[in-house]
Amino acid sequence: MFKYFFYKIAQTIAVFFPLDVAYKIAVFLSDVQYFFSPRDRKAVRNNLKKILKSEDDLNSKTKEVFRNFGKYFVEFLRMEQMVNKDFIAKKVEVENIESIKQALEKGKGAIILTAHMGNWELGAVLISLLGDPLTAVALSHKERPVNNLFNHQREIYGITVVPTKNAVRKCLENLRNNKLTALVGDRDFGNNGEAIDFLGHKT
Repeated sequence: MFKYFFYKIAQTIAVFFPLDVAYKIAVFLSDVQYFFSPRDRKAVRNNLKKILKSEDDLNSKTKEVFRNFGKYFVEFLRMEQMVNKDFIAKKVEVENIESIKQALEKGKGAIILTAHMGNWELGAVLISLLGDPLTAVALSHKERPVNNLFNHQREIYGITVVPTKNAVRKCLENLRNNKLTALVGDRDFGNNGEAIDFLGHKT
């Protein structure tokens, strides 16, 4: 339950403080997490080692990852009060949205494949607000209150969240009903993943 209360505090900060102040608080809390979470810190460092040419600034880059996630989390928690069609028109450059319409015109549904890069949550909200509500396959959080908090932020925009354990049936149903399904394609949630060369390493 500690994680849930932490997220609720973060939500309060994100919603009730001005954005620039919320960012500053998020950076501070991210630095605290960086210091007190050796396992997460080690995981990020090991990932960065594979892509950085030098380890000279490894610590600062690792801390930057924590801070960027903190800022992303502020944006995620503010979406309900911040993101609408006017926000999209002013802040988001949309390209090739007609590809979705063209796919759905064939009557067989469509799969939108993305990766954990940038604010992909905003992408799902954007597509839904532009008239194509979608189903997103997501890994459930271990704590139910945390899971409900995250899913609420998505469902207020008409996004249907499906846990990975129920994903295959729902995805096939969506395709039969000519609907959209969003998948994050860089995660293997089962035991059948294929080992490939990625950035010079077997992954």
